Amino acid sequence: MNFNSLCGTRKKKEKGEGRQQQMEATAMTMGALAKLSNLELQHMFRFMEPESLLQVMCASNGLKNAVGKEDVWEVLCERSWGFTEPVGPDKATRTSSLPAAWALWARTFAGYDKAVVRRVFLWWRGMERWLETNAPEVNRAYVYIYETRIKRSLSSRR
Repeated sequence: MNFNSLCGTRKKKEKGEGRQQQMEATAMTMGALAKLSNLELQHMFRFMEPESLLQVMCASNGLKNAVGKEDVWEVLCERSWGFTEPVGPDKATRTSSLPAAWALWARTFAGYDKAVVRRVFLWWRGMERWLETNAPEVNRAYVYIYETRIKRSLSSRR
């Protein structure tokens, strides 16, 4: 689930009266949104679900520019998954942006409840911090083992 796939999969509606009403409603909504500043739009978008925001990005370039700001997605990624950097769940995969990172996390954990994934991720991050502080030798061993496994899995993909 990413921006390009969402924009490319719009369903075509039947022509007729219902289509005309939908077009008029969309035009009124777009006109109202056009009157808002980017700051107002970004504040409003922080309260939407990320799936909806990816669809909003398809509506117009102006909305795409307002929605695509990293500070909007930082709030959404923290709320959804518990991370604020453009990395994948394995911490080794860097993505080009936070929306791309959100989409990667969504694909990786598609079969799981986001709230549970977030709680586990935050617990694990807390455990890593505790190890850094209270058991640095164990943490060094853990980091070495983890990095070795990541390198192996990345080299086996090639």
